[in-house]
Amino acid sequence: MKLVYSGTRLPGLPKADGIKVVNPVHFAGVKKEAKAVYLNGDYPNIKAAYEEVGVKVHPVSDLLPKAKQEG
Repeated sequence: MKLVYSGTRLPGLPKADGIKVVNPVHFAGVKKEAKAVYLNGDYPNIKAAYEEVGVKVHPVSDLLPKAKQEG
């Protein structure tokens, strides 16, 4: 499962099975089912907790669709 920690809505986030959005204020520890974590904001405690157990942590922009470039 891909976990997205975000305190705000992410309108561009793909709606897909295997993606769960969690408000970071509710972080109470690592979720064992997480295969990858995406952060929307600066949450060093969440990043450190997942990296400590070997789960890769990415910025949420890596999960959002890329804007088309003209030219």
